[in-house]
Amino acid sequence: MKSKITEREVAAELAAELDSVIKQGGVPFQKATVEHSAEGLYPDIVIWTDYATKQAFAFWELKAPPSEKIYLNCPLRPKL
Repeated sequence: MKSKITEREVAAELAAELDSVIKQGGVPFQKATVEHSAEGLYPDIVIWTDYATKQAFAFWELKAPPSEKIYLNCPLRPKL
């Protein structure tokens, strides 16, 4: 049976990993969140310098590779 991972799942996993690194300290960020509205935009991941005052450092928009062929040749792809 084939399994497909969704963009939301990838965004959630990446945000969780980024957040754990941020919480270790040593970086000027407070947290990473998934799909938080930012002035009418809905980026997949937001990196916050100050979450309480909604000061964002970066908005990340995730996209799938343009073709499965490129993905299959990627040496870092997960083995399913």
